[in-house]
Amino acid sequence: MIDNNICAFGEILFDDYENYKKIGGAPFNYTYHLNKLTLETHLISRIGNDMDGAEIILTLKNNAIPHEFIQVDEKHSTGLVQVKLNEEKIPDFNILTDTAYDFIEFKDNAFDYILGKAALFYFGTLAQRANTSRNTLNTYLHRDVKYFYDVNLRQNFYTKDLLVSSLEAADIVKMNVDELRVLNVMLYDGERLDLNDSAHKLLSDFNLDLLSITLGGDGSLLISSEGSETYRVEAESVVNTVGAGDAYSAMLTIGYLQGWDLKKTITTASEFSADVCGIEGAVPEDDTFYNKYISTINGK
Repeated sequence: MIDNNICAFGEILFDDYENYKKIGGAPFNYTYHLNKLTLETHLISRIGNDMDGAEIILTLKNNAIPHEFIQVDEKHSTGLVQVKLNEEKIPDFNILTDTAYDFIEFKDNAFDYILGKAALFYFGTLAQRANTSRNTLNTYLHRDVKYFYDVNLRQNFYTKDLLVSSLEAADIVKMNVDELRVLNVMLYDGERLDLNDSAHKLLSDFNLDLLSITLGGDGSLLISSEGSETYRVEAESVVNTVGAGDAYSAMLTIGYLQGWDLKKTITTASEFSADVCGIEGAVPEDDTFYNKYISTINGK
């Protein structure tokens, strides 16, 4: 059993599919999974004073997910992403700008929680696109906490300087192979991608404890200073891949905090992610989905 609290920072929003809407955002999905896996995880985010925001708060309360660090914005609406799935169930996102999570303010209670209770702090790239949220995040970084940077590049909401500063703050980094390709070009002026060379260069240059590269249907790569592991699992059925990476991040966090070896970490994270691909939306509606993984976490 892990006796560590976690804090996540960033977007909470609605994913708007053609026929339905689901609460989403990588930090929300990550937070949801970890709470269901019995790790107390707090999310620092901001919603609008609107119907979508009210539904988010109700969902958090109904699922016993801490919500005291969710701010309510009187001027800006709750975040919204228009999602379309292609034939392979891969999502294409249209992310609306100037929404509530772009205006996350610094709050003393969240800062005190990070300093006093959090063993790990999770953040991504999207919530850094606007000055207010980016400046708030920067006040929370570089403390005596382990930092997990989930790269999650979306549209054009990033710069080289933002990526470098995020990597410099991180102890653990997760990205997909397309994001590695972007970093390879931006940081190393490399048009060609050598997966292992680029990954090990990032690990070394930014003094990371752990680096994860997800490879889509080809599995994933997990490396540390002690070695590397690759693993590939075939999803039994793919409904959509939205949130698969967030599920992977949640289990990667658990493996890191619990001191699992690389093989156990990548295997469990990959299988959990594959199971999430079999549900509609990014998080399951039935909590029994988590039972076998809770047993793994508790060593049963």
